[in-house]
Amino acid sequence: MNLQEHLKQLIGHDFIINMSDDSDEQGVPPGRLQEVGDNYVLIRTKSEEQGGFANEGAEWFVCLPHLTSLIHMIPECAGCAVETAENLG
Repeated sequence: MNLQEHLKQLIGHDFIINMSDDSDEQGVPPGRLQEVGDNYVLIRTKSEEQGGFANEGAEWFVCLPHLTSLIHMIPECAGCAVETAENLG
């Protein structure tokens, strides 16, 4: 299984992304994986009103070759909580 196939199984899960060329001090804020393409991932972040960060609430398209790490936020991941509840019920 390659990275893209694995990531497609994790759509709806929460991630932190680190990039090799982060010129912005903040980089990509933590968010939920929404889409996986041939050479990119789409991360949706929450607005402050939704429990996210001030002035956020956006879709971030991130090119896979620029990623240094994708961190799956376990146990805080909402996607994991949904899967666990579905498996128990």
